[in-house]
Amino acid sequence: IVGIGCTEFPKDSGVSTFALATRAIRAAIADAGLELEDIDGLCTYGTSDSVSPNLLAQALGIQSLNYYVDQYLGGSVSMSIIGQATLAVSAGVADCVVCYRAINGRSELRKNGANSSPARAPWDIQFKMPSGYMVPAQEMAMNARAHMLRYGTQSEDLGRIAVLSRTNALDNERAMMRKPITLDDYMASEWIAEPFHKLDCCLETDGAVAVVIVNAERARDLPHRPVLIQGAAWGGGISI
Repeated sequence: IVGIGCTEFPKDSGVSTFALATRAIRAAIADAGLELEDIDGLCTYGTSDSVSPNLLAQALGIQSLNYYVDQYLGGSVSMSIIGQATLAVSAGVADCVVCYRAINGRSELRKNGANSSPARAPWDIQFKMPSGYMVPAQEMAMNARAHMLRYGTQSEDLGRIAVLSRTNALDNERAMMRKPITLDDYMASEWIAEPFHKLDCCLETDGAVAVVIVNAERARDLPHRPVLIQGAAWGGGISI
């Protein structure tokens, strides 16, 4: 990874996800000391709430898009597309791949269903909705509970993650929530979906981010010390 770029993260960006994506990609390419014409691969993910690489390539003026991925899902897919981009670069399929995510997650497509525009429903929602199993906090709560049963994890352990995340946000001028919290604050916050409290949950925001991936040899000639990607793994199946 030789460059990173992002937009602001407001409650209402006032622009399309298309515009957000182009801004983040331009910022990442500039940070890497490269030009838009260097890009020959694009990777993204989402739930029909963003802009596809094959369309974005035309707006960016990319003459030859040798590789692209548009993966359906969220969460850890942010890391899997980086792994896929790295595989493409290491195999020589592409020389410079940008991984990006652009979403108007607060002003348009909200996970709680309060949307200003419709989204394509996941295929498995037909099985989840009858039992009220519809949003990420509810789904991840099942995994968290399984972890607690298997490994003895306590609510305080989850709370320390939330406190650390907020502590890190204090040094990030782009973060929306920058008021310090304590473990007592966490334990006193309301339940959302046990074992998750309110302070386990992130805000839905508008914005975009992008990272640039090239091979290690090319990275040596670029301005920043690169982050070397040494491995990636994929998994699935029954979570418990």
